[in-house]
Amino acid sequence: FSFFLSFLPDPTTSMTPSTSTLSLGRDFVPGPYDVICARGKEAFCHPGNRYFRDYVEKRTDMYASATSKAQRSSIVSDIVDTVRSLGNGFVKKESNGHWFVVDEVLAREKVGQLFRSSTALSNKYKS
Repeated sequence: FSFFLSFLPDPTTSMTPSTSTLSLGRDFVPGPYDVICARGKEAFCHPGNRYFRDYVEKRTDMYASATSKAQRSSIVSDIVDTVRSLGNGFVKKESNGHWFVVDEVLAREKVGQLFRSSTALSNKYKS
């Protein structure tokens, strides 16, 4: 029986479809620079999300003037790295109340989503 238990995931990590992420537990409180990946007023008004929106907005012109996908990817990577260097980075709360740090893919999606919703770029991405 213990042989089969060795194949179970580590209880300190939360499994997502593509990767495992760091679990922060139920008692975690997002810090002033953490970006909450969620919808709603609480996430929108969180100081970390406000800082994140301002930070991305300041880089919108640079992103819009990028001439290659590699340049845009580098800008997104710099933003993700900066946010992560200030705290836990991009966090999300599961339905069971546990917080976890999201993976690189979701963090980059969050940055890209914000660029696409930017007023400066809204005409560029309309279909």
